[in-house]
Amino acid sequence: CINIRFLWIMHYFMIVSISPPPRYNISSC
Repeated sequence: CINIRFLWIMHYFMIVSISPPPRYNISSC
């Protein structure tokens, strides 16, 4: 499993103003 939470938070911070948070491979974990 990759640090999806960390990546999600970082990605969310960058995309929070552009578009909704992308659904990472959370189910694929």
